[in-house]
Amino acid sequence: MTPYITLYLMLICSFLITWKRENIEAKWLFGFFCIIVFLLPALRDISVGTDTINYIHFFQHPTIGYDVRANTEYGYKLWNSIISYIWNNKHFFIFTSAVLSLSGVFFFIYKRSPYRILSLLLFVLVGHFYLFQFSGMRQSISISFFLFALHYYIKGKDYRLIAIVFYILSISFHTTVLWCLPVILIVERIKFDKKWLYILLWSSFIIGLSGILNYRLLISMFFEVVGQGINVINRYDSYTDSLSDVQMSTYRILADMTPLTLIGTACIYYVKDMNGLLLKLFIIGIFTNNMIITYPIGFRLVIYLVILIIVVVPSIFQRKDTTSLLFYLLIILYYLYKSYSLLVVQYSSDFIGNKVIPYKMFF
Repeated sequence: MTPYITLYLMLICSFLITWKRENIEAKWLFGFFCIIVFLLPALRDISVGTDTINYIHFFQHPTIGYDVRANTEYGYKLWNSIISYIWNNKHFFIFTSAVLSLSGVFFFIYKRSPYRILSLLLFVLVGHFYLFQFSGMRQSISISFFLFALHYYIKGKDYRLIAIVFYILSISFHTTVLWCLPVILIVERIKFDKKWLYILLWSSFIIGLSGILNYRLLISMFFEVVGQGINVINRYDSYTDSLSDVQMSTYRILADMTPLTLIGTACIYYVKDMNGLLLKLFIIGIFTNNMIITYPIGFRLVIYLVILIIVVVPSIFQRKDTTSLLFYLLIILYYLYKSYSLLVVQYSSDFIGNKVIPYKMFF
């Protein structure tokens, strides 16, 4: 637990010290923390992260498929073959995979965030995005490519070909990112009104809390269009079968939905232009998260959009005033508590999930 807590506290202290002069003096500090954030997953032992051993097994025995699934995405299989050809070493594979999965995050923050240390802190704390790197290696790489694609898509028509290449790479590692393309194309063309966004957010909150939505039908209907409906549903149902609490408690639902919904509400209230693409995608991410909140593994679908919090919040709350600082501190303290609670729970021997404790390096 010590490495994670130390990283959390170091980032919080650095943010509080540098937030008023981040764009100039703190660039070197951002680079330093990127290295630290990278080294923890890159140098970990194969026992850290629930699925790490499955990835290593597939790396060493690619003919059997990942987790005994023959339909593993082509890009991921090709990546395994390339790394195996260079050096057939499991620790080298973990290291290079961490390079791939975190480069997109660091690049996106560097290019899009006015407060890079804050963005890095949000990535490490909020939504378990960072801890997911230790287990969901394949999807983490997909998210990384997706962030590259999104950056170049927003940059303009001259960069659309680069965006397409990165998006195809993202799909080739994890097909769940497919749902993001129609969302981007539709949302980009819609003018958002604040009043309707408030209604959208809080209606989804009520629906999520009620648990009346048939999330399996919704997800399968979309992915069936691209020939992945049954595969996606079966894949995630197999994950939920291994969870000890498939039926999420009302407390867990509220703990997951409430902070994000409140953050989304604050963003809508304070932003001047509601039609920035990243903000709209983030709001849609919160909406979708609320709608399928009772699906224990649903975050694997919404993570592509919810992770945009790392640049959306710093971009909206750029004022160097007490209100902005208090807003940041409320988010940081809440998610610090959630992250710490998760780490504490992992001391339990019967914990099932993304287990990252005890942390060990491979050497």
